[in-house]
Amino acid sequence: MDSLLVVVSLMLAAAIGFTAQQASLCTVRAVAEVLSTRRGLMLLSFVKTVLWVFVLTQLLLLLWPGAVRPATGWSLSPQAVAGGVIFGLGAAVNGGCSVTVISKLANGRLAMLANLLGLIMGLFATLFLTREITAAAPQEAPRLAAGFEPWLLAATAGLGLWALWEVQRLWRSRARELTWRARVTAESYRLSTAAALLGISNALLYALNGAWAYTGTLGQFTKASIGEASSPVPILWGLLAALIAGAALSGWHRKTLSLRLGGWRDWSRHFAGGILMGAGAAMIPGGNDVLLLHGIPNLSAHALPAFAGIVIGIAVALILGRRMTGIALTIDCSGDLCAVDQITREPRGKAS
Repeated sequence: MDSLLVVVSLMLAAAIGFTAQQASLCTVRAVAEVLSTRRGLMLLSFVKTVLWVFVLTQLLLLLWPGAVRPATGWSLSPQAVAGGVIFGLGAAVNGGCSVTVISKLANGRLAMLANLLGLIMGLFATLFLTREITAAAPQEAPRLAAGFEPWLLAATAGLGLWALWEVQRLWRSRARELTWRARVTAESYRLSTAAALLGISNALLYALNGAWAYTGTLGQFTKASIGEASSPVPILWGLLAALIAGAALSGWHRKTLSLRLGGWRDWSRHFAGGILMGAGAAMIPGGNDVLLLHGIPNLSAHALPAFAGIVIGIAVALILGRRMTGIALTIDCSGDLCAVDQITREPRGKAS
């Protein structure tokens, strides 16, 4: 791979990490917002991210069909949905999903290393078991649209117009008194701005390196360890390092970067959450990052139902946790921004 393209790829991965940290994006927080305020602005930002990736990816495939590799599709199965639920339960136990793990680790939360270890162990154990049960293993399948059918072209054109309108809307509603440097280093990003930046960065990264997300890299590494895949190429590990570096840069800028070891309970909880997340990611296959940035935009049959399973798993865990402990996570988003998380404790009899 050309050295210039490597540099560009690393910069794009760092931009994804920086943006996700600045906007504090997390599927667990998105579900908590729905449960606590009955609003879904963060989930809506995920929808926008998917639309950005979809329209740009389809345009790239249309304009450079030989240069851009279509992402692998997977068949819809009960295992994929069940894997989503298990992943969601693990994410709730962990206190954050795939991107949040990287964000917290980059902020100095060393206990997140236990989550990554648990994730790899969950992947390994589930892949080893499903190798013995062929029917339980994920099966590759063509995308829902293998070529450029008329409806797909029409959808791409329509969403292309939406993308142009969204750019104009974001530009017109910008804080005019801020310089470009002030905008880049703002304390927090608007959800719509973060969705656009994540979608554009990921689509360009996809054009250069194919479908990539760090849980996918860990999955490939685990498959390679049992002889079912080739080892991830070095650039994939470089992208993971750049992702962490981008999130760390955001943490340093926001003054949230500090090394914290955490207690044994933190390490145990993150490890247990990681095992569940790894098991779910092996069954889907992929984590919530793979589904949002590649599976759903690339029209894989398993992606949307599996992500719905993740949302259900998180919701069940949060509701049960509130009923059992009285502790509730409140996320208040309004005006395209989300306030700081609030953790409240209620009498157990009043938790609902």
